[in-house]
Amino acid sequence: SAASSDGGTRLQTRDSPQNKAYFWLVATDLSGMTDETKIQRFALATLYYSTNGDDWTNNGLWLTEQDECDWAFAEAPCDASGVVVNLDLAFNNLRGEIPPEIGLLTDLVSIILNGDGSSSQLSGSLPGDLSLLEKIERFSISNNDLSGPIPPGLNWPLATSFDLSKNRLTDRVPDDIGLMVSLENLNLADNMLSSDLTASIGSLTKLEQMDLRGNEFEGPIPASIGNLILLQSINLSNNGFTSLPATIGNLVNLESLDVQSNDLGGQLFDNWAGLDVLTTLDLHDNDLEGPIPVSLGSLAAIQILDLSFNMFSENIPTELGELSTVFHLFLNSNKLTGNIPAALDGLSVISFLRLDDNELEGAVPSELCDTLGDNQVPRFYSDCDVLSGEGKIQCPLGTCCTHCCNGESCECVFSGQLEFLCL
Repeated sequence: SAASSDGGTRLQTRDSPQNKAYFWLVATDLSGMTDETKIQRFALATLYYSTNGDDWTNNGLWLTEQDECDWAFAEAPCDASGVVVNLDLAFNNLRGEIPPEIGLLTDLVSIILNGDGSSSQLSGSLPGDLSLLEKIERFSISNNDLSGPIPPGLNWPLATSFDLSKNRLTDRVPDDIGLMVSLENLNLADNMLSSDLTASIGSLTKLEQMDLRGNEFEGPIPASIGNLILLQSINLSNNGFTSLPATIGNLVNLESLDVQSNDLGGQLFDNWAGLDVLTTLDLHDNDLEGPIPVSLGSLAAIQILDLSFNMFSENIPTELGELSTVFHLFLNSNKLTGNIPAALDGLSVISFLRLDDNELEGAVPSELCDTLGDNQVPRFYSDCDVLSGEGKIQCPLGTCCTHCCNGESCECVFSGQLEFLCL
């Protein structure tokens, strides 16, 4: 029971992984073996039996009399003292559950148990005994079938990478996540995590990459996210977040922000001027309303700006014409009114412009058409409906507007040598 987190219950259960590991261990030559080595071999053997080790793609010298540091489970599995520090069994056809006895390997620095997303998948829940591994720097178990909550108590101050993506984990992210103060990469994407996102996320001040897409988060994105000034990429898409805090404007190193397909509502804050390295901003498929913030025109490096499928209203800000680096600008499917501003001729490298499905009217400015004509085969969608002849936008077809829409569908109007682009 000294090597068991449950007082020996699992160990005494006939044919359990712990029971098999115990009887394997006592059947080997234990002479001269320290208690620490016995515990280490027992923990590894339990992992082997718990994850169907006989069918692993590579089980090397596992469960032989050879030193466990010679078993195949990492490029450099042990330190100079023969203590296991790296456990890498990714893509090795592991099937079964992570046993609590993994917590006995208290010197582990790295655990990589990624599955292949199909037949090679770990299942069950994450054992609470992971909290015993206080030296962890990297933890990655993506592409498995793990379920249940992220266990509390993961006080891993040295961890730089934490990847639980593509599983079936549920419930609220524990506040203890904020204890991983060295974290640079956080990936919880494609699970079923829910409730509000803990404000303790703001304690991860070394974070550079955050991916929480494809979960069931709800409520406001915490304002504390503005503390993470080293963040380069944020993906919160496909959740139920309801508001985007103005503190996002503090993230001066941010290169990509994706919050598409959420429940964001109200007016979008007008505090974008300092995000000089932001190249991608995707807020499409939300319920944002009111005017488009004029400070978006100050995004000096933006390449993709997608505000489509919201409820933005009023005029298109002339300041958007200052986006000289933008390739894709999508303002379609909103409630924008007035004329298309001539200032959009400043979109000097635009290759894809969508202004359709709005309440815009009048003629497309010739200056914008000239800019589009100077670029190589740009696509420009507007409400120049040629099907009914009732288009609200007047635009030279094929040479300026390339697709004419009526709110329900769009028709390609390329002609002549460019007609093949409609295919």
